[in-house]
Amino acid sequence: MASVNNFGPKSGKEGLPVNIIGDGFAPLTNVRVKFGQSAVAGVVKNDQHVKVEVPAGISDGPVAIVLSADGVPDIFVGGFTVGTVPAGTSVTDVYPDGIPMAGGTGVSVFGYGFKDVGVAGAVTVGFGSATAQGTAVDSTLISVVAPAMPRGGQQMFNLSITFTDGTSCSAAELTSYY
Repeated sequence: MASVNNFGPKSGKEGLPVNIIGDGFAPLTNVRVKFGQSAVAGVVKNDQHVKVEVPAGISDGPVAIVLSADGVPDIFVGGFTVGTVPAGTSVTDVYPDGIPMAGGTGVSVFGYGFKDVGVAGAVTVGFGSATAQGTAVDSTLISVVAPAMPRGGQQMFNLSITFTDGTSCSAAELTSYY
């Protein structure tokens, strides 16, 4: 059965990509995603990823996002605020919120204004002092495999993103190694 683990970003305007991360999406057919009462088609990218865009004509303010598909009960995704998008690049959330010290875990980084879209390995993602090469799936999602953490013990870390043009953004303590 399909389930939702996280999504991002949590706010934005018409046309902004919203990525839903979870499990069991591959067999779904006729995927629709509602932002309040406005429904749009969702695109199943793989078993763990559905992509959708904020629909046209939706009023500013808070709405619930609900995913539906043929033959399955509706799945509540989360709350979303329709409105403006921050200028520049920024990181807003990371999934999962815990990464094993050995690394190797796929990580979704949510935010705004991501560059180098579709260029595999073009984005450098810093997990504290360790780095890995990631891919900007679109302007709101970076996919990366977490590197091993060089020192032991559970720890929170700052996440940094650097694009090929040298611009960067960061966020403090969004996730931890354990």
